[in-house]
Amino acid sequence: MKNIVLILCVLFLCSSSYAGNIDKLKAVIAAKNAGGADVTAPTITEGATTNIDAAGTLLTIAFSESVSEGASYSDGDWTLACSTTAGLTVAHSTGDGTASWGMAITGGPIQDSGTDTCTLDWAGTEAGVEDDASNDLAAIDPVKTIVNNSTQGGASYLVEESFDGETLCATGEPSNCDNTWVEVDDSGGVADAFNCSAGNCGLVGTYSYSSPDPDSGQNKIRLDFGARDEVWVAFMWYAVTAGPGADGAVFRIVDTGTSDVGSVYWLSSDGSLKIATDGGWTLSAATATKAAAAGLFYVKIRLKKGTGNDAQMEVWLSNNTSSWGSSVSSSDGDVTNQIQYLLFSNYYQHAIAYIVDKVVIDDEDITIEYFQ
Repeated sequence: MKNIVLILCVLFLCSSSYAGNIDKLKAVIAAKNAGGADVTAPTITEGATTNIDAAGTLLTIAFSESVSEGASYSDGDWTLACSTTAGLTVAHSTGDGTASWGMAITGGPIQDSGTDTCTLDWAGTEAGVEDDASNDLAAIDPVKTIVNNSTQGGASYLVEESFDGETLCATGEPSNCDNTWVEVDDSGGVADAFNCSAGNCGLVGTYSYSSPDPDSGQNKIRLDFGARDEVWVAFMWYAVTAGPGADGAVFRIVDTGTSDVGSVYWLSSDGSLKIATDGGWTLSAATATKAAAAGLFYVKIRLKKGTGNDAQMEVWLSNNTSSWGSSVSSSDGDVTNQIQYLLFSNYYQHAIAYIVDKVVIDDEDITIEYFQ
């Protein structure tokens, strides 16, 4: 025993780096007492390493050590909440088994730091996020404010609509959404729904707007974006049915007096879109992309008033978020008054049903990246 004490003295107490060796000795003793096992739970690293990227579509989470999805892992145990961008969800996409995870964000993009302040929460589920020794990541308490590097300028858009407003459209009333809609007509035997959440809803976040095939009458809703000489509108469109029973104007741009000045027609023959402007009413060529049943599409519309018979209208129909592709256009309209409203419509005789979400309206072009 005396020999052991002497050795300890020589190795630790009698050394010139006394304090450092004492720390090492304590670590050796602690490891021995724990049987050499890792009993330290992983944590989320504070600082800039846990952040939202410039595109506002990727959350990076930095951990104190390598972690993996456990047997009970669920993306739904994460909560990403931002001050103005509602209805966000995240999904683990990269980095399993490492100390840095990539989480794909849907419902965004997150807007710049001047617009969105964001927090991250984790429910702390047992066997959810674990290190190599099966130590669980504990619940975040309090929620963590994370660094927002997004450069997306959401504040510059005229209108954004996710149908997940302050009251989440929970009562089904148009005034409870992000913006105030006017229900122009809801005389169908099957009513439209602002709080569509079952089945294929919501397309983004919790709720979408659903315009089901009305048994009789029609469904029409209108949104005011202010009087403009030119407007761009884009939105997600889920075509529930294969195509209309008859050609029908499903998306419209309306002037300040609430008269249609530009219409997008969904064709019964093949599901493509054509457009026509007020006065000319000559249908454009058909879009190359066709809106097939149970398909998710992205629609962009541009309308510019003219000085005579030269008003311009374009429509794009894409089935992906990589490119809008080519448009079809019309330039013979006699729209000389300003334009102010977006209108979605559905007619019973057309036997169609569709869902829309993530509507954005602006006075300049809207890139497809908005939907990524």
